[in-house]
Amino acid sequence: MKIKTQTLITTTLILVSSFASAGLYRWVDDKGEVHFSDKVPVAASKKAHTKIDKSGITQKELDPAAKIALQKELELQAQKEEAQEKIENALRKKRAKQYKLDQQLLSTYENKQEIMNYFETKIKMLKGNSNILLAHKKRLQERVDKLNLKKENELKVVNIKQTIDQYEKALKENNKELLSLKTDFESNLLRYIELTK
Repeated sequence: MKIKTQTLITTTLILVSSFASAGLYRWVDDKGEVHFSDKVPVAASKKAHTKIDKSGITQKELDPAAKIALQKELELQAQKEEAQEKIENALRKKRAKQYKLDQQLLSTYENKQEIMNYFETKIKMLKGNSNILLAHKKRLQERVDKLNLKKENELKVVNIKQTIDQYEKALKENNKELLSLKTDFESNLLRYIELTK
């Protein structure tokens, strides 16, 4: 019995030392049993396992699931950093644009009154344009009405109506610019006051 036990121990040591020279892996199966081998089975390679060196010391803990989780975490962190960088770049561009606009505002006007005078002049000019366009439109509409009463020269009526449409578009654009100008005036005046406090 002693000889069999010694032979078994010797054989085990020889096998372990031959595995150890090639590198040994340790893993636990689904039943909780511990296994040692010089190759990791495919099923076990997808789970946590350990590489052991020649002296039986753990060399490396291998966990594919943890590696994948770490990789996903690193990718997520990289995406967050990229998004943050885009936000910071957008803010830098916005600040640079605002700085440029501020410099233009300060170099264009010497005081609040100049801003008010400039915008009042532009507003008067746009309102004048609207009055001129309305007068032309009214005059052309009267011509169309006269031609329609006489029921003659339909081609002329069509041409005049096209011109009236162009005046109508020009009036809309003029009114749009007038509204925009009022908004610009208020924001420029408030910004100038803020910058010159």
